[in-house]
Amino acid sequence: MSYLWGCYHLVHSPNLGYTKSYLPQVNLQAYTYILSTTSRTKLTQTFSAASHDLIKQCIYTFPLYEGIAVVSFTCTIGSRVLRGRVKEKTKARELYDKATSRGETAGLLEQLPAACDCFYTTLGNVPAGEKVVVEITYLGELKHDDEADGIRFTLPTKIAPRYGSLPSSGALAPSSVSVQEDGGIQIVVDIKTPKAILETHSVIPNQRALAVTLAPKFSLPPSRPEIIFVVDRSGSMSGKIPTLISALKVFLKSLPVGIKFNIYSFGSSHSFLWSKSKAYAQDTLLEAFRHIEGFKANMGGTNVYGAVEAAIQNRLVDWPCEIMLLTDGDIWNQNELFQYLHEQTTKAQGNLRLFSLGVGGSVSHALIEGVARAGNGFAQVVTNQEKLDKKVVKMLKGCLSPHITDYTLEINYGKEVKAGEDEDDFELVEKVTDCFRVLPEPITGTLKMEPQQPISLYDPNANLDRNEENLVVTSGKDGQDRYAHLPTVPIPSLLQVPHKIPSLFPFTRTAVYLIMSPQTIQKTPTSVVLKATSPHGPLQLEIPVDYHTEPGETIHQLAARKAVQGLEETQGWLCDAKDENNALIKDRFSSKFDEIVRREAVRLGVEYQVGGKWCSFVAVADNDKEFNEEKAAKRQTMKTEEEEEVDDDPWEDCGFRLFDSPSSNTPDRRVKRRIRYCRVSTDRKVLRKEMASTAASRGIPSKLEEAPITTRYTHVSDDAQNKPGTEMIPTVDYKGMNDSDKVLAVIDLQDFEGWWDISDALVQITGLAREEFEKKKKMGMDGQTMKFWVTSLVLVFWKRMRLRKRVFGS
Repeated sequence: MSYLWGCYHLVHSPNLGYTKSYLPQVNLQAYTYILSTTSRTKLTQTFSAASHDLIKQCIYTFPLYEGIAVVSFTCTIGSRVLRGRVKEKTKARELYDKATSRGETAGLLEQLPAACDCFYTTLGNVPAGEKVVVEITYLGELKHDDEADGIRFTLPTKIAPRYGSLPSSGALAPSSVSVQEDGGIQIVVDIKTPKAILETHSVIPNQRALAVTLAPKFSLPPSRPEIIFVVDRSGSMSGKIPTLISALKVFLKSLPVGIKFNIYSFGSSHSFLWSKSKAYAQDTLLEAFRHIEGFKANMGGTNVYGAVEAAIQNRLVDWPCEIMLLTDGDIWNQNELFQYLHEQTTKAQGNLRLFSLGVGGSVSHALIEGVARAGNGFAQVVTNQEKLDKKVVKMLKGCLSPHITDYTLEINYGKEVKAGEDEDDFELVEKVTDCFRVLPEPITGTLKMEPQQPISLYDPNANLDRNEENLVVTSGKDGQDRYAHLPTVPIPSLLQVPHKIPSLFPFTRTAVYLIMSPQTIQKTPTSVVLKATSPHGPLQLEIPVDYHTEPGETIHQLAARKAVQGLEETQGWLCDAKDENNALIKDRFSSKFDEIVRREAVRLGVEYQVGGKWCSFVAVADNDKEFNEEKAAKRQTMKTEEEEEVDDDPWEDCGFRLFDSPSSNTPDRRVKRRIRYCRVSTDRKVLRKEMASTAASRGIPSKLEEAPITTRYTHVSDDAQNKPGTEMIPTVDYKGMNDSDKVLAVIDLQDFEGWWDISDALVQITGLAREEFEKKKKMGMDGQTMKFWVTSLVLVFWKRMRLRKRVFGS
């Protein structure tokens, strides 16, 4: 299968028929502004239409990051500038077809129906020899990255082949910037504190939006669930299997005692390691290791749905279940999977979660993020060049965290003081749940029709053979009239996105948006309060609100896009909305509910000018009138008398360009420190205490302490290797290893009880003198005391590696 990216048109030849002729790209520019945990990117690509003839239609296909909001689309063809406007998808196509049929140059930007991270632009009537400049502006949330302990911005550069059929507050300096050959351009920014930012819309009067970034930091006792690893071994995983096996090894060796686990492999079909999950023990760990060592990318296609469905159906129903999906995510038809996962997690009532680990640089972020979103977990990506230990361990910690499903938000407006009364009056608090769970207005189930002239039952001029497509209602400015036959559903005055706050984890960041209509309390919020309950007590976090004095649309558009995404994945607020009789709308209007959901998505897309599955950007000459009207409305709303057009977005003054190299005034300080000598006691009690203290202070996993997650590894010692019936582990050449690989290799040698024993591999990695251990053996030191001694020296080695990484960055 070929890659889809590029700008092409179809050329007909007598021998080959229609073939693709690609327009060469002559220029690429990308500018990104970052504010808090969100980004605004302007992507400009220039192509040359080298054809000597008029190009009737060319198609430009390109990738964008999952969950982004396309908010601007402009085409410049020769000297003609066409600015796009969001319309209902059918209406946008209609306007495009009409413009091109008149011989006008026009553009259409649409999202592929099967994947929210792939877009395509159709350009009509491109003059011969002209340059084509496509400018797209999009907003997005920065994803949390465990390796850097920050948030990551990614600019994708390709669309990989996929399984299945394709249906028709100031600027932040980046901690690091890198160009990845297999994944695009990435920036990592450090954000560690919760934030709440309030924005007033620049056009809609009294319309506000609040962006709340949750960066929780709390500790609760871990649970002991069933963990099922669903592992992709399809043909698309070729070249990624070593990374997959390494991730699985770290996962398996980090499991705590008390859980049950299983491994499912899938491609076109799927298979289980065991028919039912087994308890984690030394024998089951060794069996699992032997199983994964034989993994190959030889199971055909990537049928993720079938594998996940089998895992859910085969889980232990009386245990909390955590499913860990490891895949490269190259599939189409993702929404079907998301809908199934959402139904199953809802049905399980908090006893089922799904996490996803994307493997490789060409992974579909839309798939792994969608799975985690529908499964109430979180997602991470490990490319071929990245270290995976930190990400894997934190994902496992997420699996072991307690299930909390009742997070709620409240808006605090401060105290309301009335004239002549004491200052200690009541506080104004607005609860989100009060605004959408029970609709405040009756739902209209019938249409209000204007009086019309009677239609004759016999019309000699009636055309009975006209195309049925002409009967579809697409009239109206934005194409929303096609939903006029549906019942009216009042919009919540305070719309939370996502309407159900997902599980929060102490090491991930989550963004929640509030769209505050003019019907909400018209006072400036002072704080936002997050509340929840857990088996160990109530949880609460109050976040002060920062207010942007300049009106804008950034937060509104991010909120609208996330709301539309939830509706597209059948997880939006309408799924839980109720009427005046406390009945679910989806039950009362079951036959019309799909259309009601689509109508709401179109309303959000058109009102806030955000593209999506059911809304498209259309760039035609007639749009100039709408832009002029919007400009006039913006000037009326702004509290300034300046007549020129002003960009009201605060991003412009506080951002940085993607390819800038920010200067640093921090001197490079290198601390010189050596560990020359270590005296180790042979008293087990003293040694146990010292080792536990060292492990706790340095963050080193150890069996000597009761920690929420204990890392244990199994290796056959030298003595055991000589025993009959013992499986021999292949010898590895450890020369040339970097420090990170040495640490992972040492972890691989840890036995199930958390100890290290002397072996050739350990000597090669750490540089310990083997003859010293032989002397101790001859002096009568027993095996367990030897393990104490070897383990203590391994901890010293580990300490040196951590020190070297912190001081020298290696």
